[in-house]
Amino acid sequence: MTLRSIVLLLGLTVALSSSTKVEAQSTSPTPSSRGGNQAGKPRDLSLVPAINEEGKPDRWAVVVGINHYKAPGIDLHYSAGDARLFAQTLETSCGFRHDHIKLLIDDQATSMNVRTSIGTWLAKVAGRRDLVVIYYSGHGAPDLDPNVAEDGIRKYIVTQDADPDNLFATAVPMDEFSSALLRIRSEQTVVLLDCCYSGAAGSAGNGLVRTLSRAGEDVSSRIKSGFLDSLALSGRGRAVITGCDAAERTWEYEDLGHGIFTYYLVKGLQGQAADPVSGKVGVRSLYDFVYRNIHDGHNGRAVQTPLLVTSVAGELELAGKGLTTDKSDGAGEVKIVTSPLGASIFVDRETKPLSSPADTRLAEGMHHISIYKPGYLPTSDDIFVSSSRPLVNSYVLNVEETNGDLLIVATPNAAVNMDGQAVGVVPSNNLLRLADVSQGTHTVRVEATGFKVYEKPVDVEAGRPNILRVPLEKAISGLREATAANVPAGLTSDGKRFVWTKDAGEMVFVSPGSFQMGTDTADNAHPKHEVSLGGYWIDKCEVTNRQYSRFVDDSGYRVQGAWTPADQDKLNRPATRLTLADAKAYAAWAGKKLPTEEQWEKAARGPDGRLYPYGTAMDLRSQNIRSYGFHDALDVGSLAQGASPYGALNMLGNVWEWCDTVFAAYPGNSDPISGSGGSNEVIRGGSYLSPALAADITVATRAFLLPNLSQEDVGFRCIAPAPN
Repeated sequence: MTLRSIVLLLGLTVALSSSTKVEAQSTSPTPSSRGGNQAGKPRDLSLVPAINEEGKPDRWAVVVGINHYKAPGIDLHYSAGDARLFAQTLETSCGFRHDHIKLLIDDQATSMNVRTSIGTWLAKVAGRRDLVVIYYSGHGAPDLDPNVAEDGIRKYIVTQDADPDNLFATAVPMDEFSSALLRIRSEQTVVLLDCCYSGAAGSAGNGLVRTLSRAGEDVSSRIKSGFLDSLALSGRGRAVITGCDAAERTWEYEDLGHGIFTYYLVKGLQGQAADPVSGKVGVRSLYDFVYRNIHDGHNGRAVQTPLLVTSVAGELELAGKGLTTDKSDGAGEVKIVTSPLGASIFVDRETKPLSSPADTRLAEGMHHISIYKPGYLPTSDDIFVSSSRPLVNSYVLNVEETNGDLLIVATPNAAVNMDGQAVGVVPSNNLLRLADVSQGTHTVRVEATGFKVYEKPVDVEAGRPNILRVPLEKAISGLREATAANVPAGLTSDGKRFVWTKDAGEMVFVSPGSFQMGTDTADNAHPKHEVSLGGYWIDKCEVTNRQYSRFVDDSGYRVQGAWTPADQDKLNRPATRLTLADAKAYAAWAGKKLPTEEQWEKAARGPDGRLYPYGTAMDLRSQNIRSYGFHDALDVGSLAQGASPYGALNMLGNVWEWCDTVFAAYPGNSDPISGSGGSNEVIRGGSYLSPALAADITVATRAFLLPNLSQEDVGFRCIAPAPN
């Protein structure tokens, strides 16, 4: 069973020949209220009498059904077949001429073609007294939009070429659908939509739901059906029948071979919904028949409640005596041809295949065919067989691809390496095309002068172009990667990161060289001066509660500060409420040290003199300080966009960090500074309690704390010297 987002059966549009309002009678059941409306009960809006003029009006239809979408992973099983069956039923049971039915199946049902067929073709051919039927079977979709006053959800018809992640630009919104109907002169318009809009997912029995949602949530509890009222009221003499309530889902079933709504819709038009006296099928009698079979007699299937919204008073004839053109003898001629020939053709559930080209005779109605040939992709289709004319279908089989193209978009002159082999250089147009790449995962490495090395695993799919966009980052002068000679004992690498074995903490390499320390704008951090350091490794993140608990359990250490083991949800938060001695004890157990103030600032600042780890201007989104609204320490590694040039995280904000340096004025500063001259120790980096003033927290900001004190927003990280 497949769920189709909403299938709306939009009813006939009937001309207003009088301003008299007539109270409509409904024979439909009235189940419990949903969303303020009685589900299943027709809502008669601005009721007017049906047209009663001399002369026989013509009949026109646009029928749309989509199984196979351009976007991957959202195909349906029976929507295309439902559309073919419905079109055939209009022709054989409802008096529609074959050339008056525009049938759009799969790749014919693009956004442009659907808009053109309804807003242009019907607008040209349909007269005021003509009957117009519009049927859609496929996905509907919701999209969150605060501009929709009723429920904040815009509803879409998902055409074959629509992008589920960009419905606004590629699908057909229901309000635009209403506008297209206004272009049609007919005052008798019926619209049938077999889809749903709730975006809710799920399954029931052997069914598949016709719904598609990228709204990021199940909006079924919020969605309202007022848009159906607007659709019925936007023109004269309209009726809208939907396959389900706005907040429900509509289904297709394998045992029926159809969506359940269309299945009973067709049964009703073929005569089962006919008035026993007149033998005619009208909008209301058809709705009552569909409602009884789907809602009242669902026989264990998922519940769905068809809706009728109409501005038509009385009945509007769709099918019945005098309209039937079917003279079927029960079977029809079928010819199926494939290119290349020789493919095996399976019809319905037959186990013995036909061979292409195949001439056969099949029972009238819908049939499912599956086509197979070694070396080619399998294909399938739903066909409608009629006794009134032969059916000839041709299928071009696609070669089964095992390779695909890889398109690499990067800066010109970048060298590209794949799986350890040089494969080319990016040309001046920024696009390197690698043809015939085997499907599977490949490692792509891109190097360019002045940029950091980019390396990433890429999945290549067969038979299609695969695009890899490489956002190369500019390299910073003075940085270099660690070599094997720089890796100390106790530090291991898996080829992607370096991990300290003792405490399982990831570390990053700070290459040797000089940097500008301090600033000339802060009283306790001036003057700016050059400092030269050897290479070392520093913890990528602050030491966590999980790591500190392991240290205490392993060593039996008695904590001097107020730290206590954290709750489960805070194990990855920075360990705080620790004295300087508590931090040093951990570092000694792990075989590491606390950083000096100089080592901390270089790891945060890099060699290019920046004031923030991530650049030259403050970005509140890249650091956890008070004014951005987190109000607590975050798990270490959060806000990865705030990484320093060496890759250290949370160097600004989150928690202050102990440094193994006594607080004192910098060389060259003869002015007295608060906190110096005693035993205060340096703390660096600010915390989630720090204000967001630009002058307050930078990589040069200094603060101090007595070594025997512990605070809730002071933690630490460790360093390890690099050999050579």
